[in-house]
Amino acid sequence: MVVMDFALAFLMLVFPAYAANAIPVLLGGGMTFDDLLKAKLFGKNKTIRGFLSGIIFGSLASMALISLLPMQIRFQYVLFGIFSSLGAMLGDLLGSLLKRKIGIAEGKQFFLDQILFIVVALCFGYIFIPEIYGLYIVIAVLIVTFFMHIMFNIMANRIGVKNVPW
Repeated sequence: MVVMDFALAFLMLVFPAYAANAIPVLLGGGMTFDDLLKAKLFGKNKTIRGFLSGIIFGSLASMALISLLPMQIRFQYVLFGIFSSLGAMLGDLLGSLLKRKIGIAEGKQFFLDQILFIVVALCFGYIFIPEIYGLYIVIAVLIVTFFMHIMFNIMANRIGVKNVPW
C-alpha cells in the first residue's frame, strides 16, 4: 500500500505540470511574449498561445485524475492542477528570462530548462494539497523530472517537433 500511495502522490504532483510543460511544443506559435512586451526577454519560442494552452491542458490533466482520489480532496486537486499548471508555465518563462539575463543565447542548453518548471509548479500547488508533499516524494519528483525532461526533449527533437534536443 505504501508503494501505491507513493506512486499516486507522485502522479498527482507531476501530471498537471508535465502536461502543461509538454503541450506548448505542439500547440504553441503565434504572438510571443517578446512581441507583446516589445522587449527581448523570453525568446521566440515563448508564445501566448503556448502559455495558455499549457495552463488549460495541465488543468484538464488534473481533472483526468479525479476519479482516483478520495472525495474530500477532489476540489482542492482541481485547484492544485490549475495553479500547478500556471506555475509550470511561469517557471518555464522564468528559465528563459534567466537565460537571457545571464547571456545564454536563445536555443542554447541551460540546466534550469529541465527543472525550473517543476520547482515553480510544486511551489504553486503546495497551497492546495500540502499533505502529499514529503521530502522523499519531492526529491523523487525532481530527479525523475530532470531525466524525463531530457529524454522527452531528445525524442521530440528526433521526431521533428523541437529544433534542439533540450
